[in-house]
Amino acid sequence: MASEAVVQIHCALVPEGTQPQLTEGASQKVVHLIRHGQGTHNLFAMSFPKGRLCMCTRGLPGCPYLNDEHFDAHLTLRGRRQATAAGPRLLQTASPPEVVFVSPLSRTLQTATIALSKCPNLRVPVIAEELTRERNGVHPCDKRSAREHVEATYPTVDFSNIEYGPDPLWTLKRETEDELAARGKRFFLSLKDRPETTFAVFSHSSFLYNTITRSFVSDDPNVTRRFETGESRAVVLTYK
Repeated sequence: MASEAVVQIHCALVPEGTQPQLTEGASQKVVHLIRHGQGTHNLFAMSFPKGRLCMCTRGLPGCPYLNDEHFDAHLTLRGRRQATAAGPRLLQTASPPEVVFVSPLSRTLQTATIALSKCPNLRVPVIAEELTRERNGVHPCDKRSAREHVEATYPTVDFSNIEYGPDPLWTLKRETEDELAARGKRFFLSLKDRPETTFAVFSHSSFLYNTITRSFVSDDPNVTRRFETGESRAVVLTYK
């Protein structure tokens, strides 16, 4: 049996305020990548020394993200303001999305809902997608609320792909960065054969960074640097 062809995903930044340059006949998608606004866990972690924020993978204590008070963390006031600012950027950069995918964690759902409320003429499906969630396991802030709760809170989001009940994916084992990047690649490969050309993805720092640097092909430092809270970038993905 022949092995399945390996598809490379080449990632190029669309400069703000410009239209994407697409190649006729190429397999390409335009994707708006948006990191959620500042969450309560982000604010709490700012009081800890940089470089020592998460020691979980090395089995060392003192990780601020182990705090149960930040279970499925929500946005701070600053985070809500960042989400508000992210909305108009969906219309100012590249072409507007035809479909929106959002991580089912509360801070991304909040960010997407607030951002899209600032684009009243942009009426597109908003789909909750487990593959786009943050690096999973150990941290309570990365544990999803039950579908019943978030579905009632965010009625404009399609949760049909999310299981009912407590989070079945969160475990006491931390997902590795390679596992995270592979999950991210599976998601972006799933866009390849969709009929739409332009998408928006509301996700998380580690998901975006590890997917871009480990599963995409790009030499552009403006693409590969980490996302700030509330930051958005439009990119062209070319499947080869």
